[in-house]
Amino acid sequence: MAEFPALNGQSVSIDVLYFPAGSINPPHTRVRATGFLFLLQGTLQVGLIDTTNKLYTQTLQAGDMFVFPKGLVHYQYNPDAQTPALAIATFGS
Repeated sequence: MAEFPALNGQSVSIDVLYFPAGSINPPHTRVRATGFLFLLQGTLQVGLIDTTNKLYTQTLQAGDMFVFPKGLVHYQYNPDAQTPALAIATFGS
């Protein structure tokens, strides 16, 4: 917070996510935060299950973004067997 004090108390976090070639971030939920993912490099298949148990998937390329609504089961998968993927994710509650 010393570098950007305006975020103090805003309940915002940011992660840099590295997905090795062929890796998966298994299905999970965030019960207190909506997530926003911006893909910097590579390819990433993302998916979520809505409140009616319908699966939505999308394949992201560098420069694409995706929102994971609070409380929904979701995952990320790098389908490329050779190239890692790199993303930035932010969360707010």
